[in-house]
Amino acid sequence: MDVSRVLATLRIGNKALGFVGGFAGEELEGRLLNEGIKSGFTRISGETRTNIIVNEMHNSLQTVFSARGLEISPLEFIQLIHKLEKLAQPDMVIISGSLPPGVHPAIYRKIVEMAKIRGARVLLDTDDDALKTGIQGLPDVIKPNLYEMSRLVGTELKVIDEIISAVRNVHEEGVEIVLVSMGGTGNFRWEKKSNIWLLPLLWR
Repeated sequence: MDVSRVLATLRIGNKALGFVGGFAGEELEGRLLNEGIKSGFTRISGETRTNIIVNEMHNSLQTVFSARGLEISPLEFIQLIHKLEKLAQPDMVIISGSLPPGVHPAIYRKIVEMAKIRGARVLLDTDDDALKTGIQGLPDVIKPNLYEMSRLVGTELKVIDEIISAVRNVHEEGVEIVLVSMGGTGNFRWEKKSNIWLLPLLWR
């Protein structure tokens, strides 16, 4: 939902899809509506989770209390798939976030392929098995951070040359643009030939 809010701030029209449930889900949907953001959520029987982030201004520390996601029933999930199938010539589809418990990572590959068949450029922003499986559908853009990139290639990436080599391999497998955010210690580098981006964290 944060993606839709940023796009709306930039005055880029978009529609948010996903799962919502319970009072928290209705509140989320209402907040987006109040911000002028279109949505087509799939209602689920459970309650939308609430995550709490505590920022300590005096020492720049951040603590995240992240609730476990709800399990999605097959019926609820196929309802979302049907909505994706009805997308009419989308310019771009952004797939982000972790998968609900019990959902097979291969679903991200299917969603990537569905979007590309409809002529959309696809940005995939996820982690672990969902990312490993999702890139098999050849999204146009992926945006892992350094930790996620290391998990993707199965080895801890520490120095720039290792990162560049790993990212180039992913690019050569068919992912057009690879964006790697490297945290506060990162530096900016762009290789136009390979569409490799290494991005510093611009805020702390």
